[in-house]
Amino acid sequence: MENQFDGQGNDLKQLYEDVAYIKKAVSKKSNILNFMEISQALRFVALISGLLIIVTATILYFLIQQYGSFAMFPDRIRFFFYLYLVLAVAFIAVIKLRNFLNKAREINSRITLGELFEEVYTVRFIEIIIPFLVVLIAVPVYFNSMGLNQLILPFTALLFGLLCFAISGLLQLRIALFLAGWLVLCGLFFLFAGRGTDQLIQLIVSFGCGLLIMGLSGYIGLPKKE
Repeated sequence: MENQFDGQGNDLKQLYEDVAYIKKAVSKKSNILNFMEISQALRFVALISGLLIIVTATILYFLIQQYGSFAMFPDRIRFFFYLYLVLAVAFIAVIKLRNFLNKAREINSRITLGELFEEVYTVRFIEIIIPFLVVLIAVPVYFNSMGLNQLILPFTALLFGLLCFAISGLLQLRIALFLAGWLVLCGLFFLFAGRGTDQLIQLIVSFGCGLLIMGLSGYIGLPKKE
């Protein structure tokens, strides 16, 4: 009887090693993003980003109401505002990288940050994102030079929404579809029906609320990958 149990134990150990070997072989040949729960990695980041945008834009809106324009802010307020922006962006970046790396290490415990970047920024990803980035930079600069500043944020929201649609499937990022749809709707609304709305209000409604929706969608009702 004891020999029988020992044999079964050896069989289970061998089976475990075989599964681990197969998993390792597959992960080497396939992009790790196909196995990662990226939506779970980014849902908290999206929530915090949305809240920061809403809080920052709201504070900036009331400060502008008080002082008339950003250029009229006292030097001390502008200094602390810039410092706050730098710290907020750094905080979001650190949280994003940490969550991404933790999820990747659930698949491959030895993956490094550099290897993860290689998995994300593939040639296909770069081919998709570069044209969008060029347009996202060039067109707002053109609008600004022509005095059409009221078109900058609606156009940015619209184009960024289309970019989210393009990369959601590539990165297996299903919650980006919620942000994409929201941004496209907001961009079209502010381009036509909502023309003249304060740009900070547009920022709150489009990107602030959009990121909140994206983050919440990652917590409610999205099935896990098999």
